[in-house]
Amino acid sequence: MIDIDSAIEKLIKYTQQFGDNPKIDIKRRHSLRVMQNCEKLAVYLNLNNEEIELAKLIGLIHDIGRFEQVKKYNTFLDRNSVNHGELGIQILFDNNRIRDFIQTDKYDKLIKTAILNHNYREISEDVKDSKTLLYCKIIRDADKIDIFPVVIDDGLENAVVFKIEDISKENVSDEIIEDCLNHRSCRKEFMRTNIDCMVVWISYIYNLNFDCSLKIIKDNNYIDRMIDLVDYKNEKTYLAMKKIQKSANEYINSKYS
Repeated sequence: MIDIDSAIEKLIKYTQQFGDNPKIDIKRRHSLRVMQNCEKLAVYLNLNNEEIELAKLIGLIHDIGRFEQVKKYNTFLDRNSVNHGELGIQILFDNNRIRDFIQTDKYDKLIKTAILNHNYREISEDVKDSKTLLYCKIIRDADKIDIFPVVIDDGLENAVVFKIEDISKENVSDEIIEDCLNHRSCRKEFMRTNIDCMVVWISYIYNLNFDCSLKIIKDNNYIDRMIDLVDYKNEKTYLAMKKIQKSANEYINSKYS
C-alpha cells in the first residue's frame, strides 16, 4: 500500500527545485535519517509491516515545509518566519500533493495530525485517538534524536540560528539553564544565543517518549559529543555547560542503564 522507495524518489525530486543550498541539503539528509529513526522505533514497538511503512513515510515527509521556509526566509527559526509544520500540511494537502507519496487517503488524517504536532512543545490535547497519538510520539522522538547528528555531523555552523563570529564567547541564558537542569524541555522563546540553541537541543531528551530513543542517545554518546563541539572561552558558560552535561547524562543513565 505504501511504496517507500517511490516516496523517497518523489521527495528528492521535490527538493531539487530549491537548488544548491547547504540548508536544503541538511534537511534532505535529516528527512532520510528521521525516516530511518521512525523505522527503528516502529520495529521496537512491534508494529506490523504496514504500520512500520506508515511510520517511515511520516518521517520522510514530516519536514517538507522546511524547504519552502528556507527558500522564502533562509532560516530554520519558526518564530522569525513561519511554522514549518503548518506550512508542510499546506504543501501536502492544499493541492493534494500527498498523493505523490501515498495513493490511498486512508491515513490522511493521521499523517496530517502527526506532521502538525511534530514540532509543537507538547502534543495537542485534541489528539484523542490512540493510534494517531502513537504516531505523533514516534515522529516527535525520531525528529528529536536526529538533531544530534545534524549538529555533530553537518556542522554547528550550519545549524545555528543567530549570527556571531565566535560562538565560544557566547552566554547561556538563565531561563534556558534552569529548564534544562530541572529536566524540562527548554522554552524556545528564551533563546538568545547559539549556545542557548544547543541547550534547547540537549533538553529534547526530557521530552522523549520511548526507552529506545534514550538508548540511541546513550549508545552514540550524543550529549558529550554535542557539548564538546565548542571550546568555551566564557567561564560562566563553561561551568553551566558542564552542569548541563552531568545532569543530562545522569538522567539518561537513570532511565536507561
